[in-house]
Amino acid sequence: MEVKKIVAPDDAIYVSEFMTDFPDGILNKKETGVGNTHLAIINEENYIIAVPTIELILNKCHQHPDLIGIYGDIKQKQFLSMLGTKKNPIKIMVTYNSL
Repeated sequence: MEVKKIVAPDDAIYVSEFMTDFPDGILNKKETGVGNTHLAIINEENYIIAVPTIELILNKCHQHPDLIGIYGDIKQKQFLSMLGTKKNPIKIMVTYNSL
C-alpha cells in the first residue's frame, strides 16, 4: 500500500483551510480537533465515518441533521428507510463496532 503524507501549512488550524476532500483509502488521523470529521461531513463526497463513541455520533447528528448515525442494533429496513430521507451526498457515521 502506498502511503501519502499530507503536510499542513504552518499557519493552518483546520484541515478545511487547505483541503476540500481526503485522498482515497484510510486516513490515519493523529491529531484531534483539527476538523477532519467536519470536513468529511460538509464536503461533496459520500462518506462512512467511523468514530469511537455514540456520544460523538449524537453530537454530530444534532449539528448536521442530514448525517445518518448508526450504532447498536439496527435492521436493514430501518437503515434503508433512513437513507431514503437524506439528500446527496450521503454521510453515515458509525461506531467502530457498528461498522
